[in-house]
Amino acid sequence: MKKVNIGGKIHTVLDENESNDLSNYGPDKAVIIDEQYVLPVYNRPKRSAVGVYYGGKDSIINRIVKPSTEEDKEKYSVDNIVDLQTATTYNELVEEYNRLHNSETYVPKTMKSGFKGYYPETRANDSLIMKTFKKAVSDKNVDISEYRSRFASINNDLRLMSAEDITLKKLTEYCNVFDIQVKIELSNKNDSVANPLSKPYECIVTDNDEHYGYEDDNYYEDEEDDYDI
Repeated sequence: MKKVNIGGKIHTVLDENESNDLSNYGPDKAVIIDEQYVLPVYNRPKRSAVGVYYGGKDSIINRIVKPSTEEDKEKYSVDNIVDLQTATTYNELVEEYNRLHNSETYVPKTMKSGFKGYYPETRANDSLIMKTFKKAVSDKNVDISEYRSRFASINNDLRLMSAEDITLKKLTEYCNVFDIQVKIELSNKNDSVANPLSKPYECIVTDNDEHYGYEDDNYYEDEEDDYDI
């Protein structure tokens, strides 16, 4: 997980694949431009501050304002990016957090000696569901050692959680582990579909492992679980 402090605000740095999808853009995001600068993204086309501006009728990138002064070039330099996943020891993690917050003494309250942050890496081949799951877990900034007792087999489960895809059953299981709610909604794809649904149908699939949140007596599980993940 890459972060950068721009003007006292922490931004998540989007990778190349994420930067190509405007649905990933938001007020706390930043993108790398020309391999030199990391710029915040804005949905306010009339602003003139340094940054990447997107949105409008066609939801496209409208304008890129690059730093021009030497002060701004240093402020928005990619050298300021902090990659929390590169830290392998507690001291290295504290050092990276200190860099991120521009403080020589800052230590997050959630951190302690032996902290083992879990930030599953998202990859280009990951399914949309898997990318969403990995991003959500990374955002929680958990100490994975504190969750050990919640897993059936933590080493095997960590391997499965780093895969490119995931089944609904496993997604439900792991989201329960991390106290993340999963909601499914079934609705019409658009207003012109044949035989449209009269209303959306939704259910919460977490916190109900037996039937994944469904109340249908005709719903059943296969007796043998064989998930190729």
